[in-house]
Amino acid sequence: MTSSLFRQYSALFRQYNVFDVIESRKIDLKEEIKRMPASALQGDAHEIAKELAAKYLLNIPVLQEDRQHATQREIQIDVTGDRTMQFNMGYPEGPIYVSATEVTVSIPFEGDPQLFNVKPSRFSFNGPRGFVSDHVLNLVFVVRQGNQNLKQQYAQTLQSIRDHLGWLSESVAEMREKLELEAVPAIVNRKLDLNARAAAVNSLGIPVRDHVEATRAAQPVSTSWPDDPKRVASEKWDVFICHASEDKDDIARPLATELQAKGLKVWYDEFSLKLGNSLRESIDRGLSRSSFGVVILSKHFFEKHWPTRELNGLVAREADGKKVILPIWHRITEPEVREYSPILADRFAVGTDRGLGEVVARILEAVSARKTV
Repeated sequence: MTSSLFRQYSALFRQYNVFDVIESRKIDLKEEIKRMPASALQGDAHEIAKELAAKYLLNIPVLQEDRQHATQREIQIDVTGDRTMQFNMGYPEGPIYVSATEVTVSIPFEGDPQLFNVKPSRFSFNGPRGFVSDHVLNLVFVVRQGNQNLKQQYAQTLQSIRDHLGWLSESVAEMREKLELEAVPAIVNRKLDLNARAAAVNSLGIPVRDHVEATRAAQPVSTSWPDDPKRVASEKWDVFICHASEDKDDIARPLATELQAKGLKVWYDEFSLKLGNSLRESIDRGLSRSSFGVVILSKHFFEKHWPTRELNGLVAREADGKKVILPIWHRITEPEVREYSPILADRFAVGTDRGLGEVVARILEAVSARKTV
């Protein structure tokens, strides 16, 4: 089995900037306030803002170093580009492989796994490398020589991670204040808006019932509401469409529509999100209960926070070796994909330049193969 260190694990704390995360949390916070009913807005706006801010704060990972352990395996490394090895072994035709020992140090942690993809406001350019799966941080080291100082490498890497997590923690105090400052005026405006509309309705001078209450009173009681917990708990999809909003009209919507027409159950925001749904909960449910994630990679995709966050969720699901991600290249080249993620660039993908029919056929092929296993 051949393997490459840089293809097995990628740089931590590099996916997106902590300032982008804070801005994203601000947006989520204000979106929640826009949906809050009058009953949830009773009381002082500052107190409500504090409670909401606490909900959206970063949950910095805390390493449980007392529970860490290591595993090892022998691997073959491609050293074709290593001039030192070429000098020692001549210039044979084809790739050159040498034996090595791969050591993986696994450290459980508590906190938000996504934050290992966030670059702090302060950071080291020579940051740590690793991967995260199921609330476990995995650090991979390759031992090629008996005199290699593995203990020192591990200590330096672990300290680098501690530093980065510490720098992220510095942002939490500032973030709380920023979230509260965003929340207070949004709460006040929401209250004023609801009160103004309520006054207009009350001016009718006749009894008024809530629309949902009136609808339920006028119809027979159903045992299967659209958001019935039992239905939601058993809901599953064949594919989850992960895309940037700019690619919606061009490829995402036509692809989702065609896949659905072919009989697949598709999680696509326009199909699956209903008014009042929690965006974060709905996406998390779609990610965890879809057999595959169809990821439409484009220049727009790499610039967005939400799509890359969805991709991280799909990558985490592949920790057990099961193929989940089906990459679709949309108006993007291999070097551009490789710059963003060498792992994604090395995967077999289908480009939209081959036509929608070909893309649909390849996805149906992958789904059918899984179902027949």
